[in-house]
Amino acid sequence: METYYNKGKGLTSVEYKAIKKFKVSKTKQSCSICCQQFEKGENKFIREEGLYRLGRSGNPKAIEPLLKALKDPSSSIRQYAAYIMNFKDERIKPALIEALKNETSLYTQKAIINAIRTFGTAQEDEEIIEKYSKRLINDLKETALNVKDNSKRLHAIFEMVNLLGEEPKKHEDFVIKILDSDISSEEEKILALRLLEKTHTDKSISAVRRA
Repeated sequence: METYYNKGKGLTSVEYKAIKKFKVSKTKQSCSICCQQFEKGENKFIREEGLYRLGRSGNPKAIEPLLKALKDPSSSIRQYAAYIMNFKDERIKPALIEALKNETSLYTQKAIINAIRTFGTAQEDEEIIEKYSKRLINDLKETALNVKDNSKRLHAIFEMVNLLGEEPKKHEDFVIKILDSDISSEEEKILALRLLEKTHTDKSISAVRRA
């Protein structure tokens, strides 16, 4: 009989969410079963737990599905795949670099960069990391300020918030542009105001007063 565990007994947050919500059992599973759980799971919690088991398995057969996960439509799945890429295999680093070039999420991009660096980085690798990190930030800024599609613009702003929360002063001008933009929604302007509150510069105070 399968045993279901409760929070506080050594489970990861992903395992706990999956078990609590969907009654996934904490039993040792073969690599093929874990792969099926990841590829065919009906929701992201089930898929993430299958991915977790693959990463923890130590089985070389897990490498292919983990590499496939780097191309998944879900940014959380891509991010998780990068975090648990615990194999030393010549296919992994090139796959991570390729994933970096196409990534659209800042959080996932950070996970991919950290994973690349666990393999050691030459100057050429660091140049690639810098290039695509800057490109993603510029793409998100362009979308946040100029794209008229509300969902795309809001996604870009939320992504930028992840970065701006860490370095609000560095991107102060960008936040002020969101606040002053004619196409920014009320929700977007509220986000901008919250971020500007962290900078406490004369420029930001003036922008808040205009709003």
